[in-house]
Amino acid sequence: MLNRTSAILITAATTLGMAGCGSSGYVPKKQPEVAPLAEAGLTSDILLPLKPGAAWTYRVDTVIQNRSGVQPETGVMELRVAKYVKNGDVTNATLEFLRDKKVVDQQEWRIDKTGIFQISSGTPLTKFSSPVPFLIVPIVKDKITRWNGTGYTILQKVGKISSGIRHRGAEIVDTGLGKRSGIAVETLTEFTVGNVKGNTVSTTWFEPKVGIIRLRQAVTLPTGNVTTTLSLTKAPL
Repeated sequence: MLNRTSAILITAATTLGMAGCGSSGYVPKKQPEVAPLAEAGLTSDILLPLKPGAAWTYRVDTVIQNRSGVQPETGVMELRVAKYVKNGDVTNATLEFLRDKKVVDQQEWRIDKTGIFQISSGTPLTKFSSPVPFLIVPIVKDKITRWNGTGYTILQKVGKISSGIRHRGAEIVDTGLGKRSGIAVETLTEFTVGNVKGNTVSTTWFEPKVGIIRLRQAVTLPTGNVTTTLSLTKAPL
């Protein structure tokens, strides 16, 4: 449930080698095959391994469609663990989203034995009426978890929110680090702020011991649509 700034979140371009017409006989290097990861036994802290100071770098591709036409944008975003508190099996962390070394958004997340939840969002942080599920463990393919409440929306205002997440299981996707295998979680969110209604459809891919390797979000508003894709280019060591 990332907002507009944090979701200026693509598939890395793949260079296709083509042999010359009867000349060099160049054969492009075969890319290694990626096997879908095993879903059994995966825990939330393995799928989103947070540590103090950890940072992920993403290529961001955004397409804005409105009455003015289509506006594509490309950039870089860093996701950084700014605060980290672990108490037994529960981890609470504040994540910052940075562009050009400036914080553009922040979110508070909780990780425990039952899953990954978003606690608050925005600058300053605004709490949701109850923790919003982002991923539920154990992973059960096609299981749907629903949530209703209030909180900070993509319009950067508090409103009514309803969401549902569905685990799609292991999928192979393109990232800035090549093809990777991750657990796909699809989220449908509907929100109302005053008289304005909108929705977002997001898919997030989690790789064990790495974190979020790809995220795609499509936002629909009365004024137009915004589609944003994050593709991991650098992960914590």
